[in-house]
Amino acid sequence: MFEVRGSAAIATMGDLKIRTRRTIEMAQEKPVYIVRDGEPVGGIVSMEMLEILHEALEERYIAQVARERLEAVRGGSETLVEEAEFWSRADQIVGSNP
Repeated sequence: MFEVRGSAAIATMGDLKIRTRRTIEMAQEKPVYIVRDGEPVGGIVSMEMLEILHEALEERYIAQVARERLEAVRGGSETLVEEAEFWSRADQIVGSNP
């Protein structure tokens, strides 16, 4: 059966196979870590948590790109673009994504 530790639950691969529905129900309340032979191999989270994680990853990616861009500008290998050109490029990128 599940082992609940604070804000998370732990389920074995056997728990997942036998109690799939219960595992998913538990994941609506708190993250469920899946372990095999005592080692974490994955996890199940609610859609709400997945969306939060996705947003955090996007923000992390944007911050990394901004950091690299700033370093390039400071290093003199790139120059800043004018605001109008920036928004034009941004509009093109957004327009090209379905």
